[in-house]
Amino acid sequence: IVRQPIKDKENKIIAYEIQYYGENQAFSQGEKGAVGTTDFAAADTIYNFLTMNTDKVLRGSLNFMTFTTTLLMKKTPKLFDRNDLVIQIDDSVLIHPLAMHFIQQYAKEGYKIAVNEFQFAPRYLAALDSIDYIKLNFRTLTENALKNIIAIAHSMGKKCVAINIDDEKRYNLAVKLDVDAMEGTYVAEKLTIKTHNSGYLQSNFFRLMVAVTQDDADIEQIEQIISVDATLTYGLLKMANSCYFAPHHKVTTIRQAVMTMGLTELRQWVYLLSASNAE
Repeated sequence: IVRQPIKDKENKIIAYEIQYYGENQAFSQGEKGAVGTTDFAAADTIYNFLTMNTDKVLRGSLNFMTFTTTLLMKKTPKLFDRNDLVIQIDDSVLIHPLAMHFIQQYAKEGYKIAVNEFQFAPRYLAALDSIDYIKLNFRTLTENALKNIIAIAHSMGKKCVAINIDDEKRYNLAVKLDVDAMEGTYVAEKLTIKTHNSGYLQSNFFRLMVAVTQDDADIEQIEQIISVDATLTYGLLKMANSCYFAPHHKVTTIRQAVMTMGLTELRQWVYLLSASNAE
């Protein structure tokens, strides 16, 4: 898990962008150096962030996290407190015919929305009403384009975050153009936390997927399926004890974990596991 600090004009950390770099290269370089986010990468990021965040260190901080169209439609953002999360989307979400409906719904429910690498294009401008943060790539956009976008954004009450601020020249330009926040190696180094994923039994996991998706899911059956797989048991207990479920007492049994999370969140956990192990 990689946390990229985001700082305001006073050099104060106001948020973190959450990234994950595992064996499967969570964020792959596409054409012209653009970052492409797969369902695998996004699910892996979210699952690892949730399960490693058991010490409440990150609770109360604002976290920018990328969600794909599939994860938005699966309602994965609802695993997080709306006060701790900024739903970050990219071009693949903006061009999806159904995705923006979900973005508008999350915005109505009080979630903050950020668009990564904003461009002067109709699909970006059409989404402005639902957007709180505009992230601008200072490596690829011209000064004139940056100036125009920032002026429009500020006139509409949107905050601008400069990304790829990796040297003094870009930093000075960001200050000159009056951005609201910045991220990049010149602003702050990335913070890394190691995570470890163990494999689960595929046949057993398939049984679990079938069990949790039943309309009348049998809690005892779910408990029995998880209990014979040490990796699933460990992952479930880590998730149930994370700060996002805020248990009053430490969860030590599978039954307690299932009851703490509830069936809706349990289904989310199973989906994240399946997506993060898809490649």
